[in-house]
Amino acid sequence: MSVRKERQAISIEPPVEDLDPAVENALGTPAKRGSIYGRIARVKEMTPAQRRKVEKDRARTKETYDLPAWLIEAIEQIARKYGVPKSNVAAHLLTAGLKDVLEGKINLGWVRKISRSPRYEGLLENPEAIDKSEISRFCNGK
Repeated sequence: MSVRKERQAISIEPPVEDLDPAVENALGTPAKRGSIYGRIARVKEMTPAQRRKVEKDRARTKETYDLPAWLIEAIEQIARKYGVPKSNVAAHLLTAGLKDVLEGKINLGWVRKISRSPRYEGLLENPEAIDKSEISRFCNGK
């Protein structure tokens, strides 16, 4: 007596992740997000206003810095007081500080310490937090 086994259908289509992006594009399957064909498809779907926004964003210069929480909070409070973006406040404060360093009003040498990292010769000691009451007093105009 023989036992009948159920047969399973075998798919002859390769999994989508194994396809070449050019083949995906030719077959009309959605291209992967990072592929050049996926980017081309997204650009084709954009309106002219969206394309201008992308170009404007691409032209911006951005940088990320690790800052202490008290400094971020101070920048936020000042931005709220004047009704301006936080990045605007940070840019002006950095510019004012840079001018003072270049004019010799601020000397960063005395806060420099030796770094244990082979990447840097030295590090600047963390600045002390400014008293929150001082920031509040400034922002509230008292």
